[in-house]
Amino acid sequence: MFTQYRKTLLAGTLALTFGFAAGNSFAAGFQPAQPAGKLGAIVVDPYGNAPLTALVELDSHVISDVKVTVHGKGEKGVPITYTVGKESLATYDGVPIFGLYR
Repeated sequence: MFTQYRKTLLAGTLALTFGFAAGNSFAAGFQPAQPAGKLGAIVVDPYGNAPLTALVELDSHVISDVKVTVHGKGEKGVPITYTVGKESLATYDGVPIFGLYR
């Protein structure tokens, strides 16, 4: 009965599967930036509710002793520096970046 529709059903299923996978990989509708260093991609606003945050994906790297500095904007800008602990690295599966500005 379904023999004549098998290719159509398979193609539709594959399209939906790839569509859902792509939709889940782009947090909040933003495509991740290409890797800028030895870690993974940078995803801005990874959870869709904090546009001035980012997440540097680890891409299976194991890192520790992470220190992040977001440099201030202009001459009067104040740099924000913080350390990221092992629990945060494990929780977010990446390096959380906050304190960004436009």
